[in-house]
Amino acid sequence: MAAMPLPIDYETDELAGRIIYQTGSGLISLGFHSSKFSNRDTSLTWQNAYTAFNGETEGRKGLAPDNEAVGWSLNGRYRFWDSTLTLSHRSTEMNQNEPFLPYTINASLTPADLPAASLNGEVKSTRTTLSFTRRLTRYLTVNIHGQVHERDNSTPILTMVPVLGDVFALESKQSRAYSFDFKRARIAFDYRLLYGTRLILGLQSDERKRTRSEIVENKEERYWLKFASNTFNGLRISLRYEDREREASPFQPVTNNNPLTVRYHQAARNQTSWRIDLDYEFRNSPYTISLNADAVTNDYPESTLGLQRDDDNRWGVNLSYQPSDRFSWRLSHQKQTSESEIFGSNAFSTRDWIYSTYGDVETTSVIIERKELFRNRLGLSLEYLHTDGSDGYNTEFDSISNVFPELVSKHRSLDFNALLRVRPGLVVKFRYYREEFDSADWALDQVTPITLTNVLGMGLVSPNYTISLASVSFVLSIGANL
Repeated sequence: MAAMPLPIDYETDELAGRIIYQTGSGLISLGFHSSKFSNRDTSLTWQNAYTAFNGETEGRKGLAPDNEAVGWSLNGRYRFWDSTLTLSHRSTEMNQNEPFLPYTINASLTPADLPAASLNGEVKSTRTTLSFTRRLTRYLTVNIHGQVHERDNSTPILTMVPVLGDVFALESKQSRAYSFDFKRARIAFDYRLLYGTRLILGLQSDERKRTRSEIVENKEERYWLKFASNTFNGLRISLRYEDREREASPFQPVTNNNPLTVRYHQAARNQTSWRIDLDYEFRNSPYTISLNADAVTNDYPESTLGLQRDDDNRWGVNLSYQPSDRFSWRLSHQKQTSESEIFGSNAFSTRDWIYSTYGDVETTSVIIERKELFRNRLGLSLEYLHTDGSDGYNTEFDSISNVFPELVSKHRSLDFNALLRVRPGLVVKFRYYREEFDSADWALDQVTPITLTNVLGMGLVSPNYTISLASVSFVLSIGANL
């Protein structure tokens, strides 16, 4: 194994402009954008550092190819009566047609000829959104939103012969140039129950179709309900619940992926989430307290193997004290936990083992600020951050549990700043910052060249470091009165 830097000799030219016409009831704008990327280095060639094998004495790697994109946009907004109509349309065309390099520079290999001299890649993308908002009554407002996004990839499908490491010619494969269509329809009702109290109900339907993909179609239904109020004597409340259900078409064997393992972003999924936010400002007091919590649960009911579920939960509390504009302090504590479960198979068929993970991150911070000391000449701030994290992994196989050591990280930081106004136009800034970070990763620590078969860690270890920074800076403003 070897590591080698790549050359960078890029040039990007961009041109953009916009014309806007506005009246009292609306506006319309027309925009243009062009981008051209060029790389003066088309490839990187090197002499192999190891004993030649199968005629291999040199290697070569292709680098980022030249490409360009041109796009237009049209945006408009019009207000009439108690309604607002908003339109947005964007169209982009992207091209890449750099000549292909030969499969390999290894003269002992004789793969078939290239199927084309270049890629002749061309992708066109259009996105159109339309929103309509109308105030139906004094208390009720409705918003209707529609979106259509199309990606047309007309790049030719080519049959290529992969060459591994300039040593082995593999079986031929077809390139995958895919297109998709995405449609969204959404409606939301916003009802004002009392002064400062609102109830929002929303419904949304998404449809996505793809070409040359394992899952060619997804349909997702979503609804949400939100309650918000700030009428309870200094107490502000926000509650939100959301439910999503995504359907997936049958699996298409267009890749080497196991048909029992569907990619999680395309698989059928049931998702529920909720969030609560509470803020209370004590009457006739400089204290404010805030509480927040949220949870997201995902289930994949049709996935035989792969990801089955994952949960993400968070909660936090914040306490602030601000008796005046000159002094304040804030105390915050946040915690996040996550869990997931994955099914695996030795024979790529039925489930043989269960792989579960969990994570826990806890963060505490304190911020203190004092301004306008010594006749408004000195300002001080201090921030302390304390974070502990851990992750665990467990594999159950044949009713035997194998628990890996936990991954652990600890972060501590202290940031002190002082701003002194020496005289009008001259400010001196002092800063002291210290950070300590410790971690432990069983996959890296104490892994030598003979610890694991066919694994070389390249000397990587878990990061453990301490940083200390002290700085003094001067800011001189001529003709200013600071």
